[in-house]
Amino acid sequence: MDENQANLQIQKLFEFHQQGDFANVLKIALQLQKHFPKFALAYKAAGVALNALNRKAEAVLQMKKAVKLDPNDDETLSNLGQISVEIAKNPLEFNNAKNILKEALQKNPKNFVALNNLAAAYSNLGDFVNAKIYAENAIKIAPNYGIAHHTLAVIFAKTHQMLKAVEHSKLATEFSPEFVPAWVNLIQYTLDIGEAEKAAEIADIAQKVKSNANNFEIHAARMRNDNYRQNVTAEMIAENIKKFQQFLVEKFRRNGSKMQIFNFEKYKKINDKNLKIGFVSGDLRDHAVAKFLLNLFPQFHSRENSQIEIFAYANCPPSQEDEVSKKLKKYFAKYRNIHALSDLETAKIIHKDKIQILFDLSGHTDKNRLEMFALKPAPIQISWIGWLGTTGIPTMDYFLADEFCVPFGEKY
Repeated sequence: MDENQANLQIQKLFEFHQQGDFANVLKIALQLQKHFPKFALAYKAAGVALNALNRKAEAVLQMKKAVKLDPNDDETLSNLGQISVEIAKNPLEFNNAKNILKEALQKNPKNFVALNNLAAAYSNLGDFVNAKIYAENAIKIAPNYGIAHHTLAVIFAKTHQMLKAVEHSKLATEFSPEFVPAWVNLIQYTLDIGEAEKAAEIADIAQKVKSNANNFEIHAARMRNDNYRQNVTAEMIAENIKKFQQFLVEKFRRNGSKMQIFNFEKYKKINDKNLKIGFVSGDLRDHAVAKFLLNLFPQFHSRENSQIEIFAYANCPPSQEDEVSKKLKKYFAKYRNIHALSDLETAKIIHKDKIQILFDLSGHTDKNRLEMFALKPAPIQISWIGWLGTTGIPTMDYFLADEFCVPFGEKY
């Protein structure tokens, strides 16, 4: 590849980046690396693409190579710091990410993206004073940077300042209307201050943004919010569930896929004497759901020669695991943290584990993996504690409840 060809490839790389075609960005970046192994931009672009493709561990390696080749590029340092925050599992790793971002700011004190990423690092460390300072500094430099308003909103929510959380989430959606987490948080925070009808209006507005129309999280936030509205009838909720189900079917069709992509024929040949049961939850920590399980799971182990094996699929950041998590872990044959995995990756692992009955313990609450359940990785899927209502997921087979959750005479 000569210099002219390289320049054409770089131009294509930027075009694909603008289009959001990160698979082709990665392809070109790797070609450039092969011909120009000391070209920092090739590694930086590969890191950006891998991050967008949710291959974060690989993205870190590429960004580190880019930093080594061009240590003065504050943008690459900021990207490396951001990804490091996202994959950090403990305070040591969050501190490492924090140091990378501080290095980026030494190169360029006005790098508002690095300031925002540093705010996120401090927030994850529980240092909300410094987190707020850095988020506000990012906003001072770039008042219209919606993601910094989103970060500040999260900080206010964590410190129980919900009116300010709503205010900055609203600004985040105004400045970055295609940034889905800001809309989801605005809906939730508005509900948290007791304005369910207003939250429904916000969900309607969010769905009118072209890029958000087919977003699962916004649809789910709308359906979750409907359960708290005073003027919504059971018939209206049922109609919204039908729309939600149709949305999921259409989404899979658009992606050239379908629900229930796994073949369960091999389950007929399983020779395992134990029944394998899986539990998916974002709350396997100091939470009511986890404490309920702590009272239940010892019963599996109190029986001699128990024929039940239980598997955990935890969807919270490893840094949030605590003493309750440690107590739970001893009851599981396998404990897997799926927080950094895609829905398809998670579904493949569950299927490979030969789980026969899979429980969802989150429903439409925070850190749920309902889209993964739509892939039907287990032959029997059950919605249980964590959400006392239908998930609206067509591939959910059962809803486990008592007369308090589903009063006699009501239909599920």
